[in-house]
Amino acid sequence: MSIEPSGNSYKSTVVFAAEQFGIYSGNNPGNWQAAFFVYNGQVFIRSALIQEASIDFAKITDSLQSANFIPVVVDADGIYQNLVARIPWETLCRQR
Repeated sequence: MSIEPSGNSYKSTVVFAAEQFGIYSGNNPGNWQAAFFVYNGQVFIRSALIQEASIDFAKITDSLQSANFIPVVVDADGIYQNLVARIPWETLCRQR
């Protein structure tokens, strides 16, 4: 743990070196649940509210949902049904 000057304020650093690290919630030691846990270089978060995110690559293993989702069906022959594509006007008007 350290605090050092940084311009007109201070910069603080807290680092933990551990095989496992977690933050648990609950007031009953027999019923604690990990809200946040780090194990083998992976971070596990039970539930998260993220206002804005930049994700370079995502692997969704179950489902991705939204309140206004309309499913798109891809037939075996590769034909899309119920597809709405938003293509910028500049792309449509570009000369080939």
